[in-house]
Amino acid sequence: MYEDVISPKDIQREARTKLDGEIVIDKRILKNFYDTVTKFDKIFVYWGKNRRHDIPFLRHRCLKTGIPFPFYGEIVLIDMYDWTKSFLSLHSYKLEVVCKEFDIPAKGHPLTGQIWIKANAGNKKALQYILEHNREDVICLEPLYEMLEPFARRQRTSI
Repeated sequence: MYEDVISPKDIQREARTKLDGEIVIDKRILKNFYDTVTKFDKIFVYWGKNRRHDIPFLRHRCLKTGIPFPFYGEIVLIDMYDWTKSFLSLHSYKLEVVCKEFDIPAKGHPLTGQIWIKANAGNKKALQYILEHNREDVICLEPLYEMLEPFARRQRTSI
């Protein structure tokens, strides 16, 4: 698993750096994202390609900061949210609900608004909590993928 996190030091140092009037604290993270993701030909997300979420957010921030972003077709993207919506009938398609339904260990670190507020202020404990939450998201995708993969159409969707 590859991971990176904005540190309190990043927040303090970069808070003084502006790009077009906007504070940029994620340039190092975006560069690490690009260097890491381009090592793979396929990536998995959960509700990550949808409007204003992971992939569009990352693409926007890379374009804004001048960091390269993979072109269409370079990396296959599998959004497990789409699979759960297509293959299952649940009352909710939140990752936590899907995992509980199938006894997949997940979400021991649920996020709250207060944690995000503290993390944005550079609170090291809150940043670590969010990192652990994200690790849990990644770990639970593998068994979910293995369970649903036999029902998937072989289509290629790109990052």
